[in-house]
Amino acid sequence: MQLAAFTGLSLSGIPGAIAAYLGFALPAFCLVTGLSAAYFQLRHAVFAV
Repeated sequence: MQLAAFTGLSLSGIPGAIAAYLGFALPAFCLVTGLSAAYFQLRHAVFAV
């Protein structure tokens, strides 16, 4: 994350650092949040195998 922010900072200043940081961190945040929401909704479901 720090390398992404530093690269963005080097190339485009503060806006580039923010964009690079969000571009690196946001996908992981959304994935974890989505998986947590799915688990919360399906925690009582019984799946027949």
